[in-house]
Amino acid sequence: MTSEAKLSMCIDKLEAWVLGKPLSAQEDALALGSILSELCHLARDLPACAVVSFRINEHLKTPIVDTDKVRQRMLALEFNHYPEFKEITDNSYYHATTGRLSDDVVSVYQDLVAGNILFKKGDQYGAVKHWQFTMNSQWSVEATKAIQFLNAYRRQFR
Repeated sequence: MTSEAKLSMCIDKLEAWVLGKPLSAQEDALALGSILSELCHLARDLPACAVVSFRINEHLKTPIVDTDKVRQRMLALEFNHYPEFKEITDNSYYHATTGRLSDDVVSVYQDLVAGNILFKKGDQYGAVKHWQFTMNSQWSVEATKAIQFLNAYRRQFR
């Protein structure tokens, strides 16, 4: 099985979690954290693809993904906010703020599902290009923040 097919199957797992019935907070934290970790791992194995000039707005084949169902699923969780530090200027100033798990998951979902739609339509090159560009520019950072928060949340129950 190709790395693209493995990533597509894992994206399907994320979609199944989004559409699934909410579990306990601990079970949801474990399930979502596991899926996000697997997505990050699988994305590293994608084949090389030139994405230097790629811009999402110029790639007319990139589908628009409805994120309402993700936001609805995230409302079922009893946890959403976490502290984070954001860079303000040239690596010299950070300030404390509040991150939202729902925003992170929506961002990851939107980027990955858009690529998965391309993949399932047979546009493997477009899918890989989209996944790599959005991974490097957005979703891997959001997934990492979500994984860190979910792990911290789960630790309190050990």
